[in-house]
Amino acid sequence: KHTARGSHRWAFWLEGIIIGVLIGLII
Repeated sequence: KHTARGSHRWAFWLEGIIIGVLIGLII
């Protein structure tokens, strides 16, 4: 039951890391 939610959380984490890296490169 929590497998899909866990996967969604992982995707969210990955997106956050990518966004953080992009912001770091821009600054």
